[in-house]
Amino acid sequence: MTDREIIHFWGEGSLARWRPEVVAETGLPAETRRFLTDVGLPRGIDWTMQFDTQAGQLPQLEGHPGCYVIGRDYVVPICIDKTRGGRVVAFDINGKEEFMNSNIRLFAEFLVLYQQYRLSPQDLSDTEAQKRVTETEQRMMACDPPSLGSPDCWWALIIEQMKAGFL
Repeated sequence: MTDREIIHFWGEGSLARWRPEVVAETGLPAETRRFLTDVGLPRGIDWTMQFDTQAGQLPQLEGHPGCYVIGRDYVVPICIDKTRGGRVVAFDINGKEEFMNSNIRLFAEFLVLYQQYRLSPQDLSDTEAQKRVTETEQRMMACDPPSLGSPDCWWALIIEQMKAGFL
């Protein structure tokens, strides 16, 4: 998925972008910094994940040096981990790290795939609904296999909830 495709899907004005000078101070990988400033992440979407620039800031998560908070899923912080090459992680309420994606671009692609799933018709038969989940899972697996590589991975849990009909 290209930058243009991600921007087009969400809409130019519906993406939170960080200021270059703020991102430059983090020491995050160059591609991560470029993505955060040029493309960004969706904002104002009716789901539990929220991404914003926190008044132009990109704060480190307290107690986790090198983990920069880009958003939250309810109260769970979603971070870019500089110490591990810019992978995207979440920290549950007990502080346990959950792997999300290998990098910010792949995370953004997964957000698009997830939203496409969410926007699919709601009046599908059980068979059609499961087919839609399987298609989404396959597309995610093709983009970033490690993100679904373990039942403990964040997206693997989301897929299980989708299969169970909770999402």
